[in-house]
Amino acid sequence: MAKVLISIVYYGEEDSIGNAVDSIERCTSTDREIILVHNGGDRKVIEEIASGYTDVRIIDMPKNVGFGAGHNASFKEAGDGSEFFFVVNPDVLLKTDAVDKLVEYMENDPGIGAAVPRLTDNDGNLLSVYRRDPTVTDLFLRRFIPFGFKKRYAYHTMQDADYEVCHEVPFPQGSFLCVRSSVFKKVGGFDERFFLYMEDADLCRKVRQDHKCMYYPGASVVHYWNKGSHRSLKLFLIHLSSMVKYFNKWGWKLS
Repeated sequence: MAKVLISIVYYGEEDSIGNAVDSIERCTSTDREIILVHNGGDRKVIEEIASGYTDVRIIDMPKNVGFGAGHNASFKEAGDGSEFFFVVNPDVLLKTDAVDKLVEYMENDPGIGAAVPRLTDNDGNLLSVYRRDPTVTDLFLRRFIPFGFKKRYAYHTMQDADYEVCHEVPFPQGSFLCVRSSVFKKVGGFDERFFLYMEDADLCRKVRQDHKCMYYPGASVVHYWNKGSHRSLKLFLIHLSSMVKYFNKWGWKLS
């Protein structure tokens, strides 16, 4: 089994997933396996990608099972033999050896259960994807009053942190997340009640019961962030449903 299992859930991201896989292959030297989860969209796209690499394979879902369930399927397929499990979005791009560096960083500290790199846009600007535990107030303001309460938003997104050094992050966005495989298995992976959104906050909260979730600036990844729920009523309603499930599970903390 490969040391690193990299999971990418595919739902028709035809314009980005090939570049994502190619960048991982070019920039990564660590022994790895990449699983593309066919969760919807044209399968021929990922068939063509997989045919070009010996360490890429596809698993098929019977329907769109959601983000977390798709990654859980990857782990059930090949995670037991791995040391590190990478949850990767199809809209990321590696320009440096981010996988290798995150693995090395976590190997040096067994207390780290999950770690995220520096996530930037294509111009190198840091994205606001590192957050404190969500509260009802934070998510309400983010969803319904996105241009107000700047100080509160800055606090929630940890803009007071020094991103030139390592630090703990309670809720890192799950677009490029490395989880120690033994920890992922111990906490039961993603809670599949979350179809989309908040599953990363929930996972990291479970990880943090016994381990740290860390930001590591020595690794960097480009993320072409697509805020779908801000533009789609359907995704907005899914996001709202996930928020309710999250607070029902962890408590309705206002602030």
